[in-house]
Amino acid sequence: MDENLPDGHATLGWLYCLASEYDKAIAEGQRAVALNPNGADSHATYGLILDSVGRTEEAISMFQKATRLNPYGPAWYFSCFGDALRKKGRYEEAVSAYKKALQFSPDGIFAHRGLAATYGMMGREKDAQAEMDIANR
Repeated sequence: MDENLPDGHATLGWLYCLASEYDKAIAEGQRAVALNPNGADSHATYGLILDSVGRTEEAISMFQKATRLNPYGPAWYFSCFGDALRKKGRYEEAVSAYKKALQFSPDGIFAHRGLAATYGMMGREKDAQAEMDIANR
């Protein structure tokens, strides 16, 4: 791999994360962001890695940067951002992130399920059920 390709490092970081090699995953995520500080994909992927290892506050910062750098998607940025926000109890912000994901991908199952989970945590059972119905179509 070309050592100067930020997307390559981001992808490798995610693969390390999936293989439970978290130190390597974090190092690759950091490298991707360092190589391309204005790269939305690098920030979002690094955010996904950080959230996967329990560093959710840091992940939220990465998702915030990714969505500022590319406010028009892809949908997974916003869906993963919603997941991190929900984990931290920031439910209204999570709802907003999931709804943004659904603007870009109306049938996005992960956004619908995340929205359902968030509504459930907010005590909005009717809304939660409606989202699950959509997700299960």
